[in-house]
Formats: sequence, C-alpha cells, structure tokens
Amino acid sequence: MKPVGILWAQRGNLFESRTMLREIAALRSQ
Repeated sequence: MKPVGILWAQRGNLFESRTMLREIAALRSQ
C-alpha cells in the first residue's frame, strides 16, 4: 500500500476514500 493511502486513512476523509474506491471499482469493471 502506498503511503498516500495511509495518509488518507489518517485524515479520516471518508468521502475521498470512498470516491477513490468507486473509481478503482470502475476501472476494474472495464
């Protein structure tokens, strides 16, 4: 896992983290 992911988790920015997960899911579904 990249340090950036850890920073997002520490910030607790649920909106951004969920948005990233949705983008990753979209890429995988293609």
